[in-house]
Amino acid sequence: MNVLVKTMGGGIFSIFTVAIQQILHSVSNVEDIENIYIEIDKSRQVYSNNKLIEWVQKIENETGNPFDFVLEQTNLQPSTVLIASPIKTYGNHEGLYGTEELKKLQIICSKIKIKKNVLNKIKKDIDKNTIGVHVRLTDMLEHHLDKHKGGSTDEYVYHLKNITSNNNFKKIYVASDNKFSLQKLKENFDIIHNDANNLSKTEYGGDYYGYQLGNMHREFFWVDSFVDMLSLSRCGILLYKLSNLNNTSLFFSKTLTKFYKI
Repeated sequence: MNVLVKTMGGGIFSIFTVAIQQILHSVSNVEDIENIYIEIDKSRQVYSNNKLIEWVQKIENETGNPFDFVLEQTNLQPSTVLIASPIKTYGNHEGLYGTEELKKLQIICSKIKIKKNVLNKIKKDIDKNTIGVHVRLTDMLEHHLDKHKGGSTDEYVYHLKNITSNNNFKKIYVASDNKFSLQKLKENFDIIHNDANNLSKTEYGGDYYGYQLGNMHREFFWVDSFVDMLSLSRCGILLYKLSNLNNTSLFFSKTLTKFYKI
């Protein structure tokens, strides 16, 4: 079965999650899938505001399909064409872990091939004995405060100290959306991180939402985001706040078994 998914959403992993959920919802036996091609449905992606329209126009004029930056995918003659729309929000990994739904989501993601230029950027020492930390603050606090209910780097430091004192894990991998949090965690812990270029300067303030929209047609933005997501997927423990990036890490993971939500 060859599946073409035309998807939409907010950030990179919102768009990706909408696509994966639609496959789960529409394909009765995901094991039968042989090929998946994901593309952004530009005709529906212009729903929000002028900045979003500008981003879609940049995709149209400069990029083509940005999923091709990170996925080794071929648009074969599809036997199934899906027009994906948001279905649900995953707010708690512990509630999803071990379910039949997660097993199917993981099967779907196992059918998706990641490009070597992305895989080669993942730190080799990240494994099941690593604590993964996903710092997601910045624009989330401005645009999704109802779901995030605040948060700060200090909260991550506090929870990470508790986790390290109660687990034998010595390695810590941090994927952060801002440089301030990354530096503060460096001051408190010996951490592993990628040299990402898609970071805000501060944990609050600034127009990181606008920065994302201004760069979501660029290859570096997609590659850095997927490297962070896949790095978290190789850890054994995850400290996180609500985000489709760390949701997607769980979809791709064979090692995550314990979760701490801020």
